[in-house]
Order: sequence, then structure tokens, then C-alpha cells
Amino acid sequence: MRVQVNLYENGSWNKELDGSLDSANTLITVFSSSEFKKNEIGFNELCKKFPNAIITGCSTGGEIYKEELHDGSLSVSITKFEKTKIIAKHIKIENEKESFDRGCNLVEQFEQKGLKSLFILSDSITVNSSSLVDGFNSVLSRNVIVTGGMASDSGKFEKTWVFVDRKAMPSHVSAIGFYGDNIEISYASEGGWNRYGLERLVTSSDNKNTIYTVDDKPILKLYKDYMGEHSKNLPSSAFQFPILVIDEEGDTKVRAVFAANEETQSISVYSEIKEGNKIIFLKGSPHYIIGGAQQAAQNVQYPPNTSVLALVVSCVGRRAVLQEQTEDEVEIIEEVFNDNVSQVGFYSHGELSPQASGKCGLFNQTMTLSLIWES
Repeated sequence: MRVQVNLYENGSWNKELDGSLDSANTLITVFSSSEFKKNEIGFNELCKKFPNAIITGCSTGGEIYKEELHDGSLSVSITKFEKTKIIAKHIKIENEKESFDRGCNLVEQFEQKGLKSLFILSDSITVNSSSLVDGFNSVLSRNVIVTGGMASDSGKFEKTWVFVDRKAMPSHVSAIGFYGDNIEISYASEGGWNRYGLERLVTSSDNKNTIYTVDDKPILKLYKDYMGEHSKNLPSSAFQFPILVIDEEGDTKVRAVFAANEETQSISVYSEIKEGNKIIFLKGSPHYIIGGAQQAAQNVQYPPNTSVLALVVSCVGRRAVLQEQTEDEVEIIEEVFNDNVSQVGFYSHGELSPQASGKCGLFNQTMTLSLIWES
């Protein structure tokens, strides 16, 4: 396996594209500013140089290239596999209600025999992320590793897209399947958030994304109490105070809060939450969040003497908290990785990675890593 990473910014590539990597078994990831027009010339040059390769990618809330954070660029990885078969599939989702069924349809397109892993990128505006992931999990064996993320537009939630047939397409989900005995995947997902207070039971919710009561008490008052002075700036300050959700199988997921309703004394979170789930309030600081990124990098395992591709997906909510320190979490990952690891990625509206149960999980506010190599 051979890997090259490139950056396109301000109308030019940082180094020459290596056309010798082109093949039907070459995967190119392209993470782009949501304002794609400014990078369209560079993308067309990439497509011309690699006519046979499979191209995937999406819009971002910031592009990760090695130890650097960029806005308005193309962050690109070009990986030519020698022993691994790769296949691309995609679906269109025109409204949230289709998400579960279309998630099923997407993964059912893949021959299950020999399927080792899927890397999935999705629009995050028309797609219900939780239902999409539930669709994957209803079809796939838990032995199939699913990683990826939800496309972003820097938290504006107006228009996101993924690359389909070499075009930037909204309302789509793209999946890359990896087949064979020689493909290896190591993954990790960490937040760096500190737990605050007791575990609480969700006693009333809409079974979608709004919580009304925990332990039969209105959640908004409890949430404000633990936020302290920061509660005056809701909902913008909520990124600093996500919640940990524990489901019926014991899997845990961090959820970002995006709305607070004084009339119903409720809070709403990104992704589904059900009555009977348990929650723990979280709080964080740049120091601990960057430490979470470092822990994720320390948790992945890979060989020292072969080319390794690292696909990095971090949440725009983390960027909202870290602000000018955001690049620090990217730098610390690069410091932990060996020199044989090539790193690209993006800031997302949600991260996909396996949970303790083996099921694919949808996360918020995490640093999620997928390392890929051939044995």
C-alpha cells in the first residue's frame, strides 16, 4: 500500500500529485470547504490526474492536513492498495423519515462475504443520523468495522454534501467497502470531557432528541444549575456542557445540546435519546479536550514499518470550545503518531465509530480516528 497526502489552497497544490498511484484499487479522500466553488479547479485537476480511482469526501467545518488546521482548502489522501479490494456505493435521502430504510439499503448493496470494514460519509441536513446508523446496525454483522462522519458546513446547518460520482451532492450518503484478509483497521474515539454529578434516568422524552425530565424532574433546571453562570448564554454556551448517554446495552455516546426550551423546561440534543436511557452531565476545558485527542491517538495500534493512512474526524462542537487552540488537538495527534502515519481529516457534524458492543455508534464532541494499512 502506498499513500500520499496533498493540500490544495489558494489556487495551487502544495506538491505535485503522483499519477503513478492511479488504479481501480486507489482510494482518494477529499475533505473540502463547504464553499466548494473556490476549490473546484483543484478538484478537477485531481480527477483528471486519477481517472480510475475511487473518490470519496465531504464538506467540512475545517480541514485537517497533517498537523495543520485549514479553512477553505482541499485536504486529500491518495492510497493505492495492493492486496485489498475496495468498492464504492451511495444512496440519496430526501427526507429524515427515509433514513433508517435507506441506511439498510446502502449496506445491503455490499456483498457481505469478505467485507472487513466500511468508511461512511453522509450529508447531515436531510439525513437523520441516528436512524441512518440504526439502519446500518440492523443489517451488518458486528464484525464489520464502521467508521466515518457526518458532513459539516462549519456549524451553520444550511447545506452539506458528499462526493458522489465525482460531484458534490447534498442529500447523499457515500460508503467505501474494504474486502480481504490483508486490510487492517484500528480505531479510537475519545472526548476528554469530565463527568459531573450522578447518573440520571431519562423519565420523559419525545423518544427523538428532546428530553423533558430526568428522575421525574425537569431537566432544564438541573442543566442550568450545573452550568452555573454559563447558563445565561444558552444555547451558544451548551457546546461546553454536553451530556453522556448510556443506552440499554451499556454503550455510551456523547451528545451535544443545541436548544433549551423555557416553556417545556426541556433540552434538545443532536441525535436520538429515549426514555429509559441514562445520562450524565459533562463539562470540559481546552486542556482536557486536547488530552482526549491525545488519548485517542495513544489508543490506536499499528505496525511501525509500513504505510498507514489516518482518517481523522473531530466535531465542530470541539472547535467551538477550543477556538484558537483547535489546531493544538491536531498537532498532538501528529506528535503521538509515528512517521509512517499520514494524517488527513475534517471537522464534522457527528462521528461514526464502533462502540463497546461492536455496533456502529454516532458520536458528538469526540475525536475519532480510523487507521488503515495492509498486512
